[in-house]
Amino acid sequence: MKWFDVKFSVFCWGLILVFAVGCSHKSLSDYETPDDVVQNALSTTLTAWQNGKPPGKIEGGPRPIQVIDSHWENGDKLKSFEILSEEEPLSEGPSRWFSVKLTSPEGQEETVRYVLVGREAIWVYREDDFARVAGMEGGFPKTKPKQRKKK
Repeated sequence: MKWFDVKFSVFCWGLILVFAVGCSHKSLSDYETPDDVVQNALSTTLTAWQNGKPPGKIEGGPRPIQVIDSHWENGDKLKSFEILSEEEPLSEGPSRWFSVKLTSPEGQEETVRYVLVGREAIWVYREDDFARVAGMEGGFPKTKPKQRKKK
């Protein structure tokens, strides 16, 4: 019985060591949308809206894109857009934030923020929709964040 206890103890410590080593090398950047994908995904998303396509799954990007935008879903139209800058994230986690100027067919301009999450499949959220999903019903702070430095 003593031999079994030693073997079982070694097995348990080995299993703990494998899990500790195997899980310890990941960081938030391992889950963040890569630089070469992020702006292309946002541009593909907004171009689909501009072309009258419905929100949801967007085809034509380098990776699968899923968009959550209640304004688009409620029938708002988009004449043009301009991606202004990438900003520092306003929440914890592997997300990328962009300031975008949207122009309606009537010429009304609005600057909003979009949040991109994901590595293999990209989720694109309008800031207000992201806040709802994240449980931040009151939204994120409206102060202008510092611009993210290019790597």
